[in-house]
Amino acid sequence: MNNVVAQNAKMTCNPSSHQGATYHPEGGFTTYHWKPGSKVVIIGKNGPEDRSATAEFDEKLSGIGHVKECADPDHQQYDSGQTKADHKEYCYGQNFYDVVVGADDTITEMTELYGS
Repeated sequence: MNNVVAQNAKMTCNPSSHQGATYHPEGGFTTYHWKPGSKVVIIGKNGPEDRSATAEFDEKLSGIGHVKECADPDHQQYDSGQTKADHKEYCYGQNFYDVVVGADDTITEMTELYGS
């Protein structure tokens, strides 16, 4: 649960299309780990929310839990076949994140992005 497998993405913008920024995956998949105390900013139902990367609280998922829930809201794949509960998490639907990565592919901060 304390890792994310993802691809890097390149942002492009075509001013003539009026769609704003778009993101396209590049390269292979990398497994990223979390530095203890990492921060995740997610897009919640009422706007941005700060969440701890790994600690669950109240009825909300941790930052990692949010990312994984929203990456596959149909519950088809999750951490090598583990099942997951439906937490009724609000998912913005874009699955684009600005990620600060330190040594050894360790995530120190992640922010969910608005995109088109």
